[in-house]
Amino acid sequence: MLIFGNKGALVDALRSSNRQNGGQLTDAQIDQAVNVGMVVAVVIALLCLLFAFKLRAGRNRARIVLTVITALQLISLLVGQCTVLGYISVLAAVVGVALSFTNPSNKFINGAKTLR
Repeated sequence: MLIFGNKGALVDALRSSNRQNGGQLTDAQIDQAVNVGMVVAVVIALLCLLFAFKLRAGRNRARIVLTVITALQLISLLVGQCTVLGYISVLAAVVGVALSFTNPSNKFINGAKTLR
């Protein structure tokens, strides 16, 4: 996962931002914030993977959850700073969600629903 390779850059960016805003956080608090952020990112990635498998199994609620996660990802992209990889990630998610609402996908999900 790419976030683990960028841990040093995240810590440096937070420390720099902390200094610019008066330096109210200690280095330990900054390290803890980065670690919590990394854990949250891993949990979200695992949830997306789980729901992608659920969508592959024909679960409509997985399509809805992935749509909500993609919308939140798109909002965070528009609000905060992002890298080229972030834009590519959001683009892939939006395309995936859009494809999950096409007619063949609807037929697949409805067919899987009748088998249950």
